[in-house]
Amino acid sequence: MRFSSFRPGFLVLGAAAWLGACSGGSDDTDSTTDGDAAAEADDATATDDTGADDVAETVTDDGEGETDAACPDCGMIRIYVEGDTTPKTFADGLAGQTPFEYFIGVSSYQALRSADDPAPVLCFDYGADTFAIDLGTDNLVGRCPTSAFPLGTYTHGMTKVDWITYKVVGDVHAGTLTLPATFQVFKAFSACDYEGTHYAAGDGWVGYDVGGTTGTIPYVFPELAAIAGVTYRTEGDAFYMVFPFTHPFVIGAVDTAEHWSRMFWEIADSYRWVDLRLEGYAAGRWDVSASGTTEETRMFGVSGYHIESSVD
Repeated sequence: MRFSSFRPGFLVLGAAAWLGACSGGSDDTDSTTDGDAAAEADDATATDDTGADDVAETVTDDGEGETDAACPDCGMIRIYVEGDTTPKTFADGLAGQTPFEYFIGVSSYQALRSADDPAPVLCFDYGADTFAIDLGTDNLVGRCPTSAFPLGTYTHGMTKVDWITYKVVGDVHAGTLTLPATFQVFKAFSACDYEGTHYAAGDGWVGYDVGGTTGTIPYVFPELAAIAGVTYRTEGDAFYMVFPFTHPFVIGAVDTAEHWSRMFWEIADSYRWVDLRLEGYAAGRWDVSASGTTEETRMFGVSGYHIESSVD
């Protein structure tokens, strides 16, 4: 099946500071993180030799560290991400729908003291075990001890992005037939494995389900659009996004506070297209043609973001 002019969207990940304004305070927001996902994140998070990811350290008067089981997140930095489907008003004249089964695969997070810091500080690294962020829920993506950070002021974050995938629905037109369809968009940003298949950086496809007939179509995605303040970094077959924090993150000599940041991707009606008035094309439905005109996608799965953090 060939979709002429078919240009599915893709997520531009990283136009926000995951660490945001993480300095002091406590998490007064109830986390809805799935227990299994949180446990997986904790198990995979990079640690120092003290095992500080399991029980945080607190410094006593004599200068020796002891565990504080009553506050396991003291002296820790926690990173959360979730999708926000709060309805929004758009003035772009486009039709839209909310992508679903929306996942972002990431594998590491580092903090930088400047945009071009030659020695980023690792917070967590999952290696080949990509963490799949489910934008349908709240995700504890990772955490790390502040004791792993050299003293200083951190201004940028750097995330390794492995892949993204989401689904949208529409109508496929083939001759005189109009059939409802579900499309899955997938792109590998870094060399990675996804559902048992290895992909080179830049590989992508669009999957379709039309009346029970399924398949995938290889697809070459356009270059990522520029984002103000954000830079892209490629190291071998790994893709990183470097972005500024909302506020600098300061690590002092002794830091036993709970630090957290929760980033919300705004995805309501964020897959947006030009709604054509052609014969057989229904208003508000994304129309894809096997041989004719496919409605052009203008917004690719995210319309914005906002951050809540421990200093709000």
